[in-house]
Formats: sequence, C-alpha cells, structure tokens
Amino acid sequence: MYEMWRHGTVHEYDPKVFESQERGFELRWGANNTSLSHNRRWHLKSLCRQSKPGSYHWFINLFQLVDDLKASVKHFAAVLEGDAQLLEKAGRSLAILSTPIDLDTKKSDLRDAATHVIGSTAGVMDDNGSVVREFATAAEFEAFRDNEWTVQPPT
Repeated sequence: MYEMWRHGTVHEYDPKVFESQERGFELRWGANNTSLSHNRRWHLKSLCRQSKPGSYHWFINLFQLVDDLKASVKHFAAVLEGDAQLLEKAGRSLAILSTPIDLDTKKSDLRDAATHVIGSTAGVMDDNGSVVREFATAAEFEAFRDNEWTVQPPT
C-alpha cells in the first residue's frame, strides 16, 4: 500500500502498478470517492477483473481512508497519554522534525518553491488555526503584508 499509493501518488503524482511475470499477475490501483456504505466496504480489498485473468485492482475508499486516519490518530493519542516515556520520546522526535531547514545554503530549489507558495497566500489564520481573513487576490495579500501585518513583541 505504501509503495503503491504514497510513493506513486505523493512523489510522482500517479499510483504505481505492480507486475510479476514469474507469478502471472498485475496489481493495479483503484479509488472510490463516495461515502456510501456499499462502496466503503471495498476499502483495502483486492478485486480481480472478469475479462482479464491475472489482473487485480487494490481499492481504497477515500472517505474510509480519512475515517481510518482519524481513528488511528485518536488511538495514538490515547497510547501516548498512557505512556509517559513514549510521550517524552514523541516530543523529542517532534522537536527534531520541527527544526527549520536552512533553505539559503542547502536547498535553493526548495527555497524557490517555498517562495512561490508564500506568494500565493490565501488568508490569515489566528493562533487556533481558524481562518479569520481571506485574500481574493495577491494584491490583497501584499497590502496586508505591507500595511497590517504586525509582529507582537514577546510577553
């Protein structure tokens, strides 16, 4: 699943298709984007093609995938709450992951991509993550950045 969906979709914008001549099969992907229960039941199931022996499709239902992710996050949080050592370890890992990467000296191509993302900022969020203002144009963001964005001194 990881190789087919994450690597293919995230890194190359296309899920992978696997084939084994030796074992006589191809494993393709399939996705379903409806929340109906009769479609969710095929989540993470393999289906063979009636018209093509040896051809299989491994399906995900995007709604069920999101529900599974939510449940796994809740489960992980409960495990962390019950294990002080694991919680401490997770905190250390998060601190490492949150360390900024110097884009000026190491990753100029990534810096250019990040600059493009920043240039298309679509709104303002508060410290709780709620969107409190939207920008319809890049000019609105530029005006906000130049005239209204204030940095509060630490208290």
